[in-house]
Formats: sequence, structure tokens, C-alpha cells
Amino acid sequence: MGASVLAQHARLQIAARHRIVRPSRPRRGLAALAVMLGHLRNLFFVDLPEINGHSSLLIKIVYFATGFGHESVMIFFVLSGFLVGGTMLRGRIDGNWSWSSYASNRFTRLWVVLIPALLLGAVWDRTGIVVFGTHGIYGGLAQNNVVRFAVRPRLSGTVMLGNALFLQGILTPTFGSNGPLWSLSFEFWYYVLFPLMVLAFPARKVGWSTILYGTGAIFVVFFIGSP
Repeated sequence: MGASVLAQHARLQIAARHRIVRPSRPRRGLAALAVMLGHLRNLFFVDLPEINGHSSLLIKIVYFATGFGHESVMIFFVLSGFLVGGTMLRGRIDGNWSWSSYASNRFTRLWVVLIPALLLGAVWDRTGIVVFGTHGIYGGLAQNNVVRFAVRPRLSGTVMLGNALFLQGILTPTFGSNGPLWSLSFEFWYYVLFPLMVLAFPARKVGWSTILYGTGAIFVVFFIGSP
């Protein structure tokens, strides 16, 4: 009788987790889409106040619909934290969480996006500089809210390696013209910080591992917060 009650309780917990996780993934995808549309608008179009008096209702609707980039970034981070953090907490409670599997999953998820973005960005930026020169957008002279810097100095191998190691915004600038790469750096270091903070609170008694994890969490906070 007791075993059947526990099994039923476990099934209810799993069902509840799936009900929460499944809707979160499409919402995270919609948030990423909203961020992308916001970047596209900022890259290719001037701000709405600059065309006031010459904008139709349709243009205003387009600007409104693509104006939630910042809010969508926050939503994406919150949902990612909920999904990844919840998985980590469940694994620790169940006793099957490990740094190796956690790191493998996180690196795979991030690098499968980041590495192609760096390689394609290098090709496109260098091609753009050859075709258009450095007097416009590639020189940081375009009137937009995305590329406000000279691109050529950011195309070095050192900057690319720093971005591949998620050090953009900390020790290196973002690679090439891809300013939004800052978000992957934040996401990676949040993934590092969260388990350190969780493991700094021991389940039973304080030990050397507790001190080690707590020290690591403090170091990460100061490292990512350095100018």
C-alpha cells in the first residue's frame, strides 16, 4: 500500500513537471523571436521619433510589435533559469546530479549556437568590409542601435577565442558586428553560478566542499562584475 502511494505521488510530480516545462519552451522561443525582430528593426530602421509625421498606422504597428526586445531578453533569461535551475535542483534532490553531465549539456547547448555564429559572422563581416569598406556601418558610423563601434578590430582570433570561451563583455569585446553575443556570456556564467550557490548550502553539515562552492560563487560574481 505504501509503495503504491509513493509511486502515485511520483507520477503526479512527473506529470506536473511536464505541464510546466512544455508551455515554457514555446514561450522561450517566442521571446527569442521577439529579441531577433527587435535587433533587425534597430539595425535597418531609424527610431520611430525620427519619422513622426511621416508614419502610417501600419508602420506604427510594426514598430510597436518589434519594440519588446529588452523585455523579451529578461523573459528568456527567467524561463531558461527556471528550466535549467529546476532540472539541477531535481537532480540534486534525487541524488543523480553531477558536474560532468551538467557541464556537457550546457556547453553543448551553447556551443551548437555560438560556434557557427562566430564562423559565419567572421565570413560575413570580412566580406562586408571588402564590399562596403569601413566608412559606414562597419566603421561604427551608421545611425542604428546595434553596431556603434568599428568592426575590424573585433575580428581578431583573440576576440573570437574569448567569445568562444564566453568572456565577451568581461575580458574581450563581442566578436565582429555581433553585439548581441553579450547575452550568451551572461547565460553561461549564470549556469556556472547557480549550482555553485545551491551547493554552497549543504544538505546536512558544513564541510570543505561547502566553503569551496561558496568561495567559487563569490569569485564568479566578482569576475563577471568586473569592468
